[in-house]
Amino acid sequence: MRPPPYSNIIAAFMGTGYQIGMMMFSVIIAITVAFANTNWRPYIYSISLLFLCFCGLFNGYVTSRYLKFFGTTDLIFTTMISAVGLPMYAITATLLEMLIAHVGKQATRYSFFSVLFRVVGYYLLNASMCYLGAWRGYV
Repeated sequence: MRPPPYSNIIAAFMGTGYQIGMMMFSVIIAITVAFANTNWRPYIYSISLLFLCFCGLFNGYVTSRYLKFFGTTDLIFTTMISAVGLPMYAITATLLEMLIAHVGKQATRYSFFSVLFRVVGYYLLNASMCYLGAWRGYV
């Protein structure tokens, strides 16, 4: 059986889908616990982003296993696509939310440096988790 064309992209999408699924499962459990304790409610957004970052480990693992199954060896490029694809969507949605809050002059908006710190931290943590999972799954 020959590998499909663009097997790198397929592997990256499969890993990203697995990351989203694991994140949804983790966040449902975390939100259930957070709503039971009223002190945790303001931190639900940050907790869900942290779970999304740590689920990047599963993203890299599944991506590398699909690469191994397809018989391709371009691990670095595919892991980069997998590590950057989903965060682009999440960060775009976050920045759009922040832009709407800034235009509406809401009192609860964050400063530019706070948002920039979250974006950079999210990318670094998610990319490192994705590469760690890819290395573990391919070896």
